[in-house]
Amino acid sequence: MKQNIFKKLNHIAASGKSKLKNFIPFGVEKRKITLEVAEIENLLIRINQSNTLNIAHKIHESSPFTQIIFGNEKWDLRKTDTQLLINQYSNNKHIHSYTLQAEDAKKILVYILDSSLKKILDFGINELRKSKEIKYTNSYDNENRSLEWLRVSLEVYKKALEEIQKDKDLILEFYFGLDETKKLLIFNSYNIFLQIHFHNSLMSVQFYNDKDSKSKTPAMSGDFYHLKNQIWDQIILLAEKISQTL
Repeated sequence: MKQNIFKKLNHIAASGKSKLKNFIPFGVEKRKITLEVAEIENLLIRINQSNTLNIAHKIHESSPFTQIIFGNEKWDLRKTDTQLLINQYSNNKHIHSYTLQAEDAKKILVYILDSSLKKILDFGINELRKSKEIKYTNSYDNENRSLEWLRVSLEVYKKALEEIQKDKDLILEFYFGLDETKKLLIFNSYNIFLQIHFHNSLMSVQFYNDKDSKSKTPAMSGDFYHLKNQIWDQIILLAEKISQTL
């Protein structure tokens, strides 16, 4: 049974309590680790040390393709029926290839994706913990209305993910982009383009019903102070649902 990273994270921002330091994401059992899997562990360490992280994932007919870019490294991961094929690049130069066999291929792919998503969620939690008390004029009611709008919109998206779980002919495709220096997170999937920016103890959110954010005006936009923890809880629940769909 999967250990659930995201249940452990849910509402953790609001509570201020965390047991994440000793939490190991689900995936490959330690007794099964090979030399190649040990390199995967090193990959996750380097991902956690990087200030930037980009995850692009697409799956169709049980053939996932995932690309993870962090710092000057890029990893391309492609799962077939029997293997997980991994190509590693540094400064756009091919460095190494790995081939992992079927028994652990999907577990390892999910392990890498969940661990990468966890880094993104941890980033937001850490930013929330660093927030300071400020004088802020936007009302609680205004924030609550925007929060409810975002929650309902993401519920529609999560129902689409449930359809993907039922129908393997449907495509799962998503992108997460994190820049810790700019304190910026971008999520892109189907017609959703969501941007979250942490600044001056505020969380700025822009939500477009447009995959490439070409619309001049976002469907929802605002700064959050009173309810920024609850906004991040919605991101945690979103990541949880994506993980369940992998």
